[in-house]
Amino acid sequence: MKTSYSLLTLAIATVLGSQQARAQAEPADTSVTALEEIQVIARKTSEPIQDVPMAISAVTAEQVQAAGIRDVADLTVVVPSLVVTTNSNPFNTSYRIRRIGNEGNIPDFEPDTGLFIDGAYRSRSGLGLGDLADIEQVEVLRGPQSTLYGRNVTAGAISVRTAMPSQTFGAMGELTSGNDNFWGVRSYVTGGLTDSVSARLSVTGSRRDAIADNLIGDDSDDLNQFAVRGQLLFEPSDSWQIRLIGSHVERDMKPALADMYYGPAVSALVNATAANPAALGAADGPGLADGVINSSAQPILDNDPLNRRVQALAPLQFEQKSDEAIASIEYSADSFTFTSLSSYDVYDVTQSWNDAGQTGLELVNYRDFQTGETFSQELRINSRGGDRFNWLAGVYFYDNHFQRGDEDKHEFTLGQAIDELGVAAGIASPTLPNVPVFGLPGDTGDFYEISDSQSYGAFAQSSMDVTDSLAVTLGLRYSLEEKDVSLTNTPFTSAPGPLAGLSLPVRLLTPAAASFALNDEWDAVTGTFNTVYRFTPDAMAYATVATGFKGGGYNGGFGNTPLARRPFDSEDVISYEVGAKTEWGGRVRLNAAAFLADYDDFQSASFIGLQFLVNNAEKVRVQGLEADMTARLTDGLTLDMSATYAEATYEKYTQGSCYSGRAPDDPATGGCDLSGQTLPFAPELTATAGLTWEQDVGPGTIFSRLDGNWIGEQNVTSELDPNHGMQDGYAIANLRLGWRQGSWEISTWVRNLTDETYITQTAQSNLFASLADGTYQNYLGAQRSYGISVQAKY
Repeated sequence: MKTSYSLLTLAIATVLGSQQARAQAEPADTSVTALEEIQVIARKTSEPIQDVPMAISAVTAEQVQAAGIRDVADLTVVVPSLVVTTNSNPFNTSYRIRRIGNEGNIPDFEPDTGLFIDGAYRSRSGLGLGDLADIEQVEVLRGPQSTLYGRNVTAGAISVRTAMPSQTFGAMGELTSGNDNFWGVRSYVTGGLTDSVSARLSVTGSRRDAIADNLIGDDSDDLNQFAVRGQLLFEPSDSWQIRLIGSHVERDMKPALADMYYGPAVSALVNATAANPAALGAADGPGLADGVINSSAQPILDNDPLNRRVQALAPLQFEQKSDEAIASIEYSADSFTFTSLSSYDVYDVTQSWNDAGQTGLELVNYRDFQTGETFSQELRINSRGGDRFNWLAGVYFYDNHFQRGDEDKHEFTLGQAIDELGVAAGIASPTLPNVPVFGLPGDTGDFYEISDSQSYGAFAQSSMDVTDSLAVTLGLRYSLEEKDVSLTNTPFTSAPGPLAGLSLPVRLLTPAAASFALNDEWDAVTGTFNTVYRFTPDAMAYATVATGFKGGGYNGGFGNTPLARRPFDSEDVISYEVGAKTEWGGRVRLNAAAFLADYDDFQSASFIGLQFLVNNAEKVRVQGLEADMTARLTDGLTLDMSATYAEATYEKYTQGSCYSGRAPDDPATGGCDLSGQTLPFAPELTATAGLTWEQDVGPGTIFSRLDGNWIGEQNVTSELDPNHGMQDGYAIANLRLGWRQGSWEISTWVRNLTDETYITQTAQSNLFASLADGTYQNYLGAQRSYGISVQAKY
């Protein structure tokens, strides 16, 4: 689409401004309560959202409660420019803003959308998931934010602010019960300890039975998580504010397995293995006892990839423990505020799976151990130079240590069925005809990755009112990224002599030749230039040019990716945005923006069968329009509507990953040319609408909230598979209805009201990606759920 968005939106803004000017001359309608003003800290200082010249979605605590939002992923019901995907576990969640983002499955690959919790950056998107018990506000900043937010924000930023401690006593407790034996608890208590010290403690927890039917093993997709967050606020004088935060999160669950579709070749292999296990056992190779029967062997019992029925010997086991500590110190004087923000977080994640092929055969057992430790420090000074000139400046340091794998534990182990599958396939060593080339049971492969990253930054931004109507902002940042990574692969087979070369799965996943140690650094100067013209106090237009930067990195982890393809380069973006922000009589808030962003060396990731590959797409362009409106129709009725239309295109990408069955365009590298194609997970149109209603009835109040979310057609495979990857457009509706009186509230709720079945991600088969037989796996969105919540607040 070649429309000149800048001219179009400036024209719209001018019309809105002139109409607003006329509206100001008319008496305001005082019969309906005006919309409340929303304060945001998008530019690292508190200001009304309508005064900030950028596209922002701000979700307040009241909206979180009204819409029943329990998780950052639920924000998509009110923020159409945000797309959230997750697959094998909640730690693998990824966020996309304006269709730009990255896969969450790659633990040493940092995202394009930065997540900040109480101002502190979080290296993994999954660290922000969990029940939102004590949220003051969530701000979604759309477009590159590199000037003020630094690293990994070339798509945008999500800023979550929790409620601060209060000197006034307050408490809340909520108990929720739902279908599939869902139970949830949310609570907080706050109050003053002394005249200058206050505290806050919040506790959340939720659990649910498994909802995915496993035909041959334990069911999966359950929920079991717990979080506690404590705060102390010291205010020794009017000038000082010291806030200390600590939190702990635990998860222990069996996440959803992918719904599989087994192609004819894989089906034939599995069915042949299960058909006559006694005969296969008699064909065991040297060193194995003849006649050993794999009693777990089962034929393909279900081949519908959309029915939440899976076939695996055992579900995936997932455990997470994470802790964080934040210290925020502010000193305010007459003309400036000094801020120190220190943050430390650590996490430990373990995954184990005894049927990584999800065939019902014990082929490959997989275990994954990940730990991360991060410290960051920001020092900032905000100067209030007067009514017309303000500035801020600061420095930033970030240090991250990541470790994956364990020197004393095996990450991959071949199971008994690996031998039988090879015999069933009729594939054996020419010199040892009773031994399949897939390998021998008990063969192991280990990988051990250590990655260290440091980031340094210095930034400054100033804003000046040139006239009463015209203001300009200029910001600059210097960033330096340093990374060191080492990977040690160790394949092992118990078989002697010529059998040592036959263990293909182990040697493909953990080849010793792929071990390496590398380091590099990247730096850039990024900036922002913004101009604002205010037509009236309630209508303004703005135009922004911003650049962004994301450091390069390495493809760590297991897999046979050659050394030459392990590094990937840094990513740069230049973004243009024009927009208008208006209010109408205090009852309608209407904002619109047009945007265009060009990415050079966009970091793109693809799943190629039990491993991911990150490389650089030479050119990516995203362009589109956004609009959002909030209208207070009556004192008890409020309408929220938002929509985003975006085209995200690989302008040039010559080394994309090939979907199963597609011949490479570059035989030397195995790359496929994806130039001209739409990015994955990038629907052109997304839209949301929410209707909130309240009505006093006798001693209490009846309230309801209806939300609708439309997501257009998209390709949900990272390699853009046209055969299995297209997800049609779909709509999701949520409904909440309740009654409150005084400090008590009771509500019923339904999510995914119509029980829509939709795919959030499709991927090639874990073990059989190289087969062109159509075997693939689907991860499905949440099915319909319903329940009742009771809350008491004091």
